[in-house]
Amino acid sequence: CGQASTAGNFPMRRTDQDSCGVSETRVIYHGIPRHLGFYCVADGVGGEEHGERASQVAVASSIHAFHRALVAYPFEVMRSNVSAVARSVVKVAAAELAIIGEADPDENKGATTFTGVVIAGDRMGMGHVGDSRAYLIRDGVITSLTRDHTLASMKLALGEMTGRRAHESSDDERRISR
Repeated sequence: CGQASTAGNFPMRRTDQDSCGVSETRVIYHGIPRHLGFYCVADGVGGEEHGERASQVAVASSIHAFHRALVAYPFEVMRSNVSAVARSVVKVAAAELAIIGEADPDENKGATTFTGVVIAGDRMGMGHVGDSRAYLIRDGVITSLTRDHTLASMKLALGEMTGRRAHESSDDERRISR
Protein backbone atom coordinates (compact mmCIF):
# COMPACT_ATOMS: atom_id res chain seq x y z
CA CYS A 1 0.00 0.00 0.00
CA GLY A 2 1.31 3.43 -0.86
CA GLN A 3 0.09 6.97 -1.25
CA ALA A 4 1.22 10.24 -2.79
CA SER A 5 -0.42 13.61 -3.17
CA THR A 6 0.11 16.96 -4.83
CA ALA A 7 -1.70 20.29 -4.99
CA GLY A 8 -1.63 19.90 -8.78
CA ASN A 9 -0.81 22.36 -11.54
CA PHE A 10 -3.31 25.03 -10.60
CA PRO A 11 -1.48 28.36 -10.03
CA MET A 12 -4.18 29.73 -7.73
CA ARG A 13 -4.39 26.63 -5.49
CA ARG A 14 -2.32 27.02 -2.35
CA THR A 15 -3.36 23.94 -0.42
CA ASP A 16 -3.45 20.25 -1.12
CA GLN A 17 -6.97 19.08 -0.24
CA ASP A 18 -6.20 15.36 -0.56
CA SER A 19 -6.46 12.97 2.38
CA CYS A 20 -5.76 9.25 2.43
CA GLY A 21 -6.34 6.58 5.03
CA VAL A 22 -5.39 2.96 5.60
CA SER A 23 -6.33 0.48 8.29
CA GLU A 24 -5.21 -3.14 8.09
CA THR A 25 -5.48 -6.08 10.44
CA ARG A 26 -5.24 -9.86 10.41
CA VAL A 27 -7.68 -12.22 12.10
CA ILE A 28 -7.61 -15.97 12.60
CA TYR A 29 -10.71 -17.55 11.07
CA HIS A 30 -11.08 -21.34 11.22
CA GLY A 31 -7.39 -21.56 12.06
CA ILE A 32 -6.31 -19.57 8.99
CA PRO A 33 -4.92 -16.02 9.11
CA ARG A 34 -7.19 -13.67 7.12
CA HIS A 35 -6.64 -10.10 5.98
CA LEU A 36 -9.08 -7.27 6.67
CA GLY A 37 -8.32 -3.82 5.33
CA PHE A 38 -9.82 -0.45 4.59
CA TYR A 39 -8.25 1.99 2.13
CA CYS A 40 -9.61 5.40 1.18
CA VAL A 41 -8.90 8.62 -0.62
CA ALA A 42 -10.78 11.90 -0.36
CA ASP A 43 -10.20 15.14 -2.23
CA GLY A 44 -11.73 18.41 -1.12
CA VAL A 45 -13.87 19.86 -3.88
CA GLY A 46 -11.95 22.62 -5.65
CA GLY A 47 -13.23 26.12 -5.20
CA GLU A 48 -15.00 25.29 -1.94
CA GLU A 49 -13.84 26.68 1.38
CA HIS A 50 -12.60 24.13 3.90
CA GLY A 51 -12.23 21.32 1.36
CA GLU A 52 -9.11 20.05 3.10
CA ARG A 53 -11.02 19.82 6.40
CA ALA A 54 -13.90 17.97 4.71
CA SER A 55 -11.52 15.41 3.20
CA GLN A 56 -9.77 14.91 6.57
CA VAL A 57 -13.09 14.42 8.38
CA ALA A 58 -14.30 11.96 5.73
CA VAL A 59 -11.15 9.85 6.05
CA ALA A 60 -11.07 9.91 9.86
CA SER A 61 -14.77 9.13 10.29
CA SER A 62 -14.70 6.34 7.69
CA ILE A 63 -11.72 4.67 9.39
CA HIS A 64 -13.55 4.95 12.71
CA ALA A 65 -16.66 3.37 11.11
CA PHE A 66 -14.53 0.52 9.72
CA HIS A 67 -13.08 -0.10 13.19
CA ARG A 68 -16.60 -0.24 14.64
CA ALA A 69 -17.56 -2.81 11.99
CA LEU A 70 -14.50 -4.90 12.93
CA VAL A 71 -15.68 -4.99 16.54
CA ALA A 72 -19.34 -5.62 15.70
CA TYR A 73 -19.05 -8.37 13.06
CA PRO A 74 -17.10 -11.61 12.78
CA PHE A 75 -14.84 -12.10 9.77
CA GLU A 76 -17.28 -14.23 7.74
CA VAL A 77 -20.06 -11.62 8.11
CA MET A 78 -17.65 -8.89 6.95
CA ARG A 79 -16.52 -11.09 4.04
CA SER A 80 -19.98 -12.07 2.86
CA ASN A 81 -21.31 -8.48 3.13
CA VAL A 82 -18.18 -6.58 2.09
CA SER A 83 -19.97 -4.32 -0.43
CA ALA A 84 -22.64 -3.33 2.11
CA VAL A 85 -19.95 -2.64 4.73
CA ALA A 86 -18.05 -0.40 2.28
CA ARG A 87 -21.17 1.56 1.33
CA SER A 88 -22.10 1.92 5.01
CA VAL A 89 -18.68 3.34 5.82
CA VAL A 90 -19.20 6.01 3.12
CA LYS A 91 -22.65 6.82 4.54
CA VAL A 92 -21.15 7.28 8.01
CA ALA A 93 -18.55 9.69 6.62
CA ALA A 94 -21.26 11.66 4.81
CA ALA A 95 -23.38 11.80 7.97
CA GLU A 96 -20.41 13.07 9.99
CA LEU A 97 -19.79 15.83 7.44
CA ALA A 98 -23.46 16.81 7.59
CA ILE A 99 -23.39 16.92 11.40
CA ILE A 100 -20.32 19.14 11.65
CA GLY A 101 -21.67 21.33 8.84
CA GLU A 102 -24.88 21.89 10.78
CA ALA A 103 -23.08 22.41 14.08
CA ASP A 104 -20.75 25.14 12.82
CA PRO A 105 -21.64 26.11 9.23
CA ASP A 106 -19.24 29.06 9.07
CA GLU A 107 -16.23 26.84 9.76
CA ASN A 108 -17.36 23.73 7.88
CA LYS A 109 -18.40 24.78 4.39
CA GLY A 110 -16.24 22.22 2.61
CA ALA A 111 -17.18 19.36 0.36
CA THR A 112 -15.16 16.33 -0.68
CA THR A 113 -15.08 13.42 -3.06
CA PHE A 114 -14.48 9.99 -1.53
CA THR A 115 -13.57 6.45 -2.54
CA GLY A 116 -13.20 3.73 0.06
CA VAL A 117 -12.42 0.04 -0.38
CA VAL A 118 -12.94 -2.74 2.16
CA ILE A 119 -11.03 -5.97 1.61
CA ALA A 120 -12.06 -9.03 3.61
CA GLY A 121 -10.00 -12.06 2.68
CA ASP A 122 -10.53 -12.64 -1.03
CA ARG A 123 -13.41 -10.18 -1.45
CA MET A 124 -13.56 -6.45 -2.01
CA GLY A 125 -16.34 -3.91 -1.63
CA MET A 126 -16.28 -0.25 -2.53
CA GLY A 127 -18.11 2.95 -1.66
CA HIS A 128 -17.61 5.90 -3.97
CA VAL A 129 -18.87 9.44 -4.47
CA GLY A 130 -17.53 12.15 -6.77
CA ASP A 131 -14.44 11.80 -8.94
CA SER A 132 -11.82 10.26 -6.68
CA ARG A 133 -10.98 7.02 -8.43
CA ALA A 134 -10.11 3.39 -7.73
CA TYR A 135 -8.17 1.26 -10.19
CA LEU A 136 -7.28 -2.41 -10.32
CA ILE A 137 -3.77 -3.11 -11.59
CA ARG A 138 -3.26 -6.76 -12.49
CA ASP A 139 -0.79 -8.35 -14.89
CA GLY A 140 0.21 -4.93 -16.23
CA VAL A 141 -3.38 -3.97 -17.09
CA ILE A 142 -5.04 -0.98 -15.41
CA THR A 143 -8.82 -1.21 -15.04
CA SER A 144 -10.97 1.58 -13.63
CA LEU A 145 -13.30 0.35 -10.89
CA THR A 146 -15.24 3.61 -10.54
CA ARG A 147 -17.07 6.06 -12.78
CA ASP A 148 -16.81 9.77 -12.11
CA HIS A 149 -19.94 11.39 -10.74
CA THR A 150 -19.69 14.50 -12.90
CA LEU A 151 -21.95 16.19 -15.41
CA ALA A 152 -19.51 15.25 -18.19
CA SER A 153 -19.59 11.54 -17.26
CA MET A 154 -23.40 11.63 -17.18
CA LYS A 155 -23.47 13.19 -20.67
CA LEU A 156 -20.99 10.58 -21.88
CA ALA A 157 -23.15 7.73 -20.53
CA LEU A 158 -26.22 9.21 -22.22
CA GLY A 159 -24.39 9.56 -25.54
CA GLU A 160 -24.61 13.36 -25.47
CA MET A 161 -20.82 13.70 -25.45
CA THR A 162 -17.88 11.75 -26.90
CA GLY A 163 -15.03 10.39 -24.79
CA ARG A 164 -12.62 12.95 -26.21
CA ARG A 165 -15.06 15.82 -25.56
CA ALA A 166 -15.62 14.57 -21.99
CA HIS A 167 -11.86 14.59 -21.40
CA GLU A 168 -11.65 18.20 -22.64
CA SER A 169 -14.86 19.28 -20.88
CA SER A 170 -15.39 22.68 -19.31
CA ASP A 171 -15.34 23.44 -15.60
CA ASP A 172 -19.16 23.32 -15.55
CA GLU A 173 -19.15 19.84 -17.05
CA ARG A 174 -16.57 18.67 -14.48
CA ARG A 175 -18.80 19.68 -11.61
CA ILE A 176 -19.50 16.91 -9.14
CA SER A 177 -23.00 15.50 -9.56
CA ARG A 178 -23.03 13.26 -6.49
